[in-house]
Amino acid sequence: MKEQYETFCMDGCRPDGEKKTAKQYLDVNIPVDIKPQVKPRDISMECCGEPVVICDTEKPGKDCRIIIVQKLCVKLPICFSFDAKVGEIVTECSNNPCQP
Repeated sequence: MKEQYETFCMDGCRPDGEKKTAKQYLDVNIPVDIKPQVKPRDISMECCGEPVVICDTEKPGKDCRIIIVQKLCVKLPICFSFDAKVGEIVTECSNNPCQP
């Protein structure tokens, strides 16, 4: 059921008069500026398990090539924060009633 706008006398209602209520819907806009901050901390590394040695020789009797594989765990702590600044509130008339 859509509500109807009603009018009223600006100088008040007479004691025997009908009371009316004026309604106006508003859209309220509040701008918020968010500035993120990221601060990296000290990087640390540690070995995970033992290294693996792989022989990568194509043909026997030639130079020997090996590959050493080591898994590492790299830790990069990061601190996240933000600053928020609320701007000036702006209101505008609206013809749309509140939605549930």
